[in-house]
Amino acid sequence: MAADEYGFDPDKSYTQEDNPFWDCTDGAHPAWWRGEKFGANELGRALKEWLDTPVDEVIKGSMNEPFHTLRQRIVDLRKQAEKLDN
Repeated sequence: MAADEYGFDPDKSYTQEDNPFWDCTDGAHPAWWRGEKFGANELGRALKEWLDTPVDEVIKGSMNEPFHTLRQRIVDLRKQAEKLDN
């Protein structure tokens, strides 16, 4: 079986020691890099959604920080851009 989009291959044996001091380095555990890639993909997906969804639907619901503040800033920028267009 081939690796998934995050680099996990269920047929591969992962024996590398997980050392937190190696995180964000070439020696980081593969799981750290999968988590990094997943987080970046999720942020990109959220940004696209916040930019493409109507403003009044974007602000529904609650989020944890820092995403709540980021989402609110994007909504504010979109509202300012709408005012400039008019």
